[in-house]
Parts: sequence; structure tokens; C-alpha cells
Amino acid sequence: MDRLQTLRVFQRVVDEGSFAAAARALDLSPAVVTRLVASLEAHLGARLLQRTTRRVSLTEAGQAYLERIRPILQDLDDADAMVNTLTMEPTGLLHVQTVPALATHVLGPMLAGFRSAYPRIRLLIHVDNQLDPPIEDFDVTLLGVRDDFDAQVVARR
Repeated sequence: MDRLQTLRVFQRVVDEGSFAAAARALDLSPAVVTRLVASLEAHLGARLLQRTTRRVSLTEAGQAYLERIRPILQDLDDADAMVNTLTMEPTGLLHVQTVPALATHVLGPMLAGFRSAYPRIRLLIHVDNQLDPPIEDFDVTLLGVRDDFDAQVVARR
């Protein structure tokens, strides 16, 4: 018995209110759902669900068990999501705008390391010597400015 799958099936039966609805939601046959819940009850030695022809309801033991497993299953889902977020490789096109001096002395030396760390990100680098370049069309703008420059910073997601 895959204990984790069985716990998820039990929770879904309760959430859906019936074995048939849980089976549809999980893309399993009703017989498999029934068998998994029965095996969980046999493993625990307790009846978790009161069955009628139309609905299921929790027994006292079922209610207590569900209250304990819900946060555990949620924690497992959260842990999976966290790992997926940490290992998800960024992809896409990054528009970068900069001035020639920064392109040569800052971006140039960093490109090999960036490409090695993020091979699925494509860079489009626009190099221009304008004093007040339009920044709206770029994801990142790197400028070298005088001390008296009045900068308007635009941040967006």
C-alpha cells in the first residue's frame, strides 16, 4: 500500500463527499478508491467513514485522523513546491540596455558566467550612448551617470 497515495485518496473522498466523486477527481476507478480507503481502515484497525448509498461521513476516528493528516499533506505539498521553485530553471528573453563603457567593462566579463549559470535565458543587449535613454522597453537598464544626474527609477514586474 502506497501510504501517501492512500492518505490523499482518503482526504479526497471526504472533500468530495463520495467515493465516485473522489474517483473522478483523482482519475481512478471507484473500485480502486474503495479498496484504498478499506486498506487504510484495515491498517489502522478503525472505521474512518460511515457509508450510505449516496454519501460518506466521517466517524469520530475518521475526523480525528483527518485533522492530523491534513496539515501533514499540506506540508508535503509545500515542500514539493519549494523544491520545484528552487530547482526551476529560468528561461526566456532578457532585454538589457547599457552604455558602451559598462557593456565593455562590466557586462562583458560577466557574460560567460551568466550564460553558464542560466543557459536557457537569451540576452538581447542594447548598447547606446544616450544621456537620457528610454527605459520602458527594457527589463534591465545599466547606466553610468554624473553625480548631479536626477534619476527617475522605474521598477516593474
